Amino acid sequence: MIKLKPGEVKEYARSDLALYEKLISNPKGLLRTPMYGDYALDTSPIQKPERRTPSAHLRYSTASSYAVAKGTTVKKPYGYEAIYPVADLLTAQPYYAGSNYSEGDAYISGLQTRTASKGNAAKWRWASTDHHLTVNENAIAEMYGIVKVAPTVAPEPTPTQVEMFADFDSPAIAPEPRLEREPRLSNDEKE
Repeated sequence: MIKLKPGEVKEYARSDLALYEKLISNPKGLLRTPMYGDYALDTSPIQKPERRTPSAHLRYSTASSYAVAKGTTVKKPYGYEAIYPVADLLTAQPYYAGSNYSEGDAYISGLQTRTASKGNAAKWRWASTDHHLTVNENAIAEMYGIVKVAPTVAPEPTPTQVEMFADFDSPAIAPEPRLEREPRLSNDEKE
């Protein structure tokens, strides 16, 4: 269990990516190429869940370390606004990758600038995990010599109502009337 005081950021060594790179460095010595897998940012022991009031915190990974930035509890008077100083702490670190690195980083930067909603513990874990997965994807792509190409998809303009229903235009003239049908007989008249 990680013990931190509010307002503290600690970095912990990470060896999983380095070990995986060493493992795959001699592919001819392997029967097959092993897949990379990790526990993301949660290594909680298996135990019965307890209902607790969370403290504001963000977890952050690099290829060689994990960092945890901790804030105060979300109890009154702080509330979920307690995440804002945590984002300030994390974004001030030299290993912070910037808002364009991943969607999680964009959210964390939004917390730092106070333009993102304060969220909750699940949203904070999502941002940290999204960043973590992006770090792993980039590191593994580099190990295998895969060049990542930025998508060049231009955003499509939003179609207007006329454009959306262009295929369903009304005919220029009214349809011909159907031939007169025979009148329906009521049950009494059928007999």
